[in-house]
Amino acid sequence: MVAATVRRLGFVMLLALAVFSVYAGLFSISTRTYAVLQTIAAAFDSTTHELIARRLDSLGDSLDYHSALFDPHATGKAIRQFQRMSDLLWFKEASRPSEILAEAWRRWELADEDQQLAVHTRQIPAGASIDATRSDLIMALLSAEAVLAKIGDRVRTAYDLMFLLFGLLFSFGTAGSVAFYSWLRQSELKEQFARDSFRLSLEAEERTRKGVAMELHDDLAQDIVAARMLCERVGSADDVTMAKEAAAILVGVNAKMRVLSSELRPPELDASGLGAALRSLCQDLERRTRYRITFVGDESVLRLPELVELNAYRIMREAVANAFKYANKGGAVLTSTLVGDTSAGMSLVLELSDDGFDVVDSAAQRVQEPRGSGLGLRAMRERAESIGSQLTISIDPAGSRVVLELDYRSGG
Repeated sequence: MVAATVRRLGFVMLLALAVFSVYAGLFSISTRTYAVLQTIAAAFDSTTHELIARRLDSLGDSLDYHSALFDPHATGKAIRQFQRMSDLLWFKEASRPSEILAEAWRRWELADEDQQLAVHTRQIPAGASIDATRSDLIMALLSAEAVLAKIGDRVRTAYDLMFLLFGLLFSFGTAGSVAFYSWLRQSELKEQFARDSFRLSLEAEERTRKGVAMELHDDLAQDIVAARMLCERVGSADDVTMAKEAAAILVGVNAKMRVLSSELRPPELDASGLGAALRSLCQDLERRTRYRITFVGDESVLRLPELVELNAYRIMREAVANAFKYANKGGAVLTSTLVGDTSAGMSLVLELSDDGFDVVDSAAQRVQEPRGSGLGLRAMRERAESIGSQLTISIDPAGSRVVLELDYRSGG
């Protein structure tokens, strides 16, 4: 049991670690993607501001609009990252913003180099006009920033859907794990209950066998030996008194064997039904122990299924034995009542009531229940549950009651 629990705990920990690893991986990828998008956007923004500032300078505006964050190397790296990301996430084949931006950047770099060379050599720059290439690059950067915003929206939507899917999978996985664990636990409980029930049944059977064996060995066997010895002495001495004593012993042996047979399975139960068996139980107990117990009920009610009658008899026999052992000696009453009608359904109610028991600690005025192991009461409840009947046990010093209600069918 402990090893199985440890294995289950290890499996749950591995599952939790795997789930956390997936979640951490998705979070790391999303964070890295957003960081790259922000870096590219910042590079494009600083480059656009720088180009606009240079354009204003060429028009004679003396205001300082130059960006301190402009770095041609960073812009070139951002354009290359934008190309890779655009090729991966931009699906419009007719419009390739990354190619347009890369071409505009290349032409601007060439024009800027020509202009710087002309400044140093005091010559007029050759090639395309720097203003035209600057305008084209500005338009390409603005278009690229718009595309970059759309790419960011797509990435954000994709990761939102991915996290939603992950949440659904995690929920289904958790529900499945809980269901699987519940199934395993239920199976273990069923196996444990079956083992306990089998063990208890073996213990009850062994106690019955032990009681029968002790009764046969300590009582009946000695009576038979004594009767045999008396018979031998009668044969040698021709004594009538010994013969009568031997006959009386054999009569007692026969009575004890009938009691044992009745306790194992009462013959009245098979022959006449539950009512007759309970009446015989009360009569035998009163005859053997002088404990006054009265059976009140009709023995001619229709029969119940064999298993129901047998378990009901065992339950009431245990209740009668408890009343004899623990209750006051004023007596008890066992009643059998048929309630209901054939249309609404009938039930057979068996009720045993006694005159209670003495309070053990009278000085402290504390009511204590009769002492015992409780196995008898537990066996009574298990028997009642096995046949689908309702058992009520009320233990009170003023008078205890045991009520067993059996579902009754006229055709049962």
